[in-house]
Amino acid sequence: MTCSKSIALYCITSFIFIAFMTIPSLFSYMKHETVISMKIGNEVFYIEIADTIDKLEKGLSGRNPLKENFGMLFIFPFEYRLIFWMRGTSIPLTLAFLSNEGKITELHDMQPNSIVEIISLTPRKFALELSKGAFSRANAKIGTEIKIIDAPKEYRQLFK
Repeated sequence: MTCSKSIALYCITSFIFIAFMTIPSLFSYMKHETVISMKIGNEVFYIEIADTIDKLEKGLSGRNPLKENFGMLFIFPFEYRLIFWMRGTSIPLTLAFLSNEGKITELHDMQPNSIVEIISLTPRKFALELSKGAFSRANAKIGTEIKIIDAPKEYRQLFK
């Protein structure tokens, strides 16, 4: 093999290695997020699913700003008296606790970076966070049923 072929082979190999090491990290945020569409009141929202320990712990912290009509649905493995706070979250949010049927049972406005705990009145498996005021704009209130419009198969029947 000549010197120029060796250099070319080295360059190609290096490029492929760098590409395989770099490109996955560029898309790592996107490939691990599941987003479903839900009808809440009279509006459609695009909701990121938080159903792993890491996602449940992190929630929307570190995000700024939150896109309009986007939010996060927290799905816990069992019903608990859920506890939420806003440490590390710099955007005002409204938190809704949901029944197993997908109805809003409680609404709480939450202040950015607050360590005040919001605890569900009764055990719940689902909680939904949207930008502050989004539930009001959608004309959603306690008792409003949330409907899943489009979702991967495993999330289509979340609510009984």
